Amino acid sequence: IWPILMGVTIFIQMSLTPPPPDPVQAKIFKYMPVMFTFLLATFPAGLVVYWTWNNILTIAQQWYIMRGVRLEKQARG
Repeated sequence: IWPILMGVTIFIQMSLTPPPPDPVQAKIFKYMPVMFTFLLATFPAGLVVYWTWNNILTIAQQWYIMRGVRLEKQARG
C-alpha cells in the first residue's frame, strides 16, 4: 500500500508545480509517478514511508505558499 500512496502523493505534488515549457519533459513528468510506484515497490518499506511523508509535507507546504500568494493578490484588488 505504501508504494501506491507514494505514487499518489508524487502525482499530487507534481500537479501543484508549474508545467515545464518543454513538451517532452511534460510527458516524462506525467508518467513519472507510475514509474516510481513500480520501481520503488521493491525498495525497503522505511524508505518508501519516508518519501511518502516527505511528499505529503511538500504538498502541504506548497498549498500553504500558494494560498498565501492568492490571499495577497485578493487583498491588493
